[in-house]
Amino acid sequence: MIESAKDLIEFQRKTFEECSEIIKSKNHDYTGGNSGPFTNFEASKVLGVDPVIGILMRSLDKFKRIETFVKNGTLKVPNESVEDAFNDVINYMILGKGIMYNAKMGECFDEEPPGVESLRAALVKNKVNIYERVDFQREEGRSECRE
Repeated sequence: MIESAKDLIEFQRKTFEECSEIIKSKNHDYTGGNSGPFTNFEASKVLGVDPVIGILMRSLDKFKRIETFVKNGTLKVPNESVEDAFNDVINYMILGKGIMYNAKMGECFDEEPPGVESLRAALVKNKVNIYERVDFQREEGRSECRE
């Protein structure tokens, strides 16, 4: 039971450890273990879909599974629990953040993600370069690199 901030932090730590193991295994399975960690997501460019948009679309699928579970109390697909869906969303966000970090190679990804409006616009238009909407700062010396 999570009854205090301390319990929540411990729950978060355990969840992140579990997600780390999942992302290692899935990364191996989806990339063959021999290519970059984002290879399967970058493949969406073939269809003209930005990899981060692809990740957001996959996340929406997971959100729908979670919604179904909340509404119905059950899921029909065996071996895929609602906890799995939550862990997948966590890992998708890490992958998206990593892709965006690499888009600004040599610069530090700011801890704040893009605003909700930027993401919504990108999803609707599917042609918005959301990398331009993220504030970045250089790691060393924290000099600003913002628009």
